[in-house]
Amino acid sequence: MFQFNYTLTENDFFQFNINHQLYTRSGKRTFRVIKYSILCIMIIAITPFLFHDLTDLTDTVIIIATGIFCCIVWLISAKRIVIEQAKSFVRKQIKNNHISLPQGGTLSFEEQFISNVGTLQEGKISYRLIDSIYMTNMAIYIYITPTSAIILPYRFIESQEVFNSLVDFLQEKTNKTIINIVK
Repeated sequence: MFQFNYTLTENDFFQFNINHQLYTRSGKRTFRVIKYSILCIMIIAITPFLFHDLTDLTDTVIIIATGIFCCIVWLISAKRIVIEQAKSFVRKQIKNNHISLPQGGTLSFEEQFISNVGTLQEGKISYRLIDSIYMTNMAIYIYITPTSAIILPYRFIESQEVFNSLVDFLQEKTNKTIINIVK
């Protein structure tokens, strides 16, 4: 059995939302839609100029070059935009009291279930209900649903030995491969 006392901060929720948007199945799908939708719009906007009267080639080349430049800028900045949206989402959740901080409690990994006794809730989760497990360079995220997870920051794990034992324990109990998304 493993037991961790924790206190989650605003930064823990930021990191969770950023990693969720960029690396999980549901987050990647949304990110791709955001990333490629503007490309489709740009291609649609440029297409009429490709079949435009080619006598004024200079204007056509300038418009096409501008469109290609905008597409490249969008592709480069799309990740940053998603990160800012994730941070904005957390700030709005905190402001509307959907997330109260600091959020602390005790997380226990027992033989049959995970027990989470917090300041706002208390619950037990069977290992068979776990959807997926992600590890980043800051925390372990144990997803119960595709959009909801238990956040366990590394700062609450005493040692590398305890961390390795916990990872082995989770893999054994859940029969899930832990997805490592260390940046």
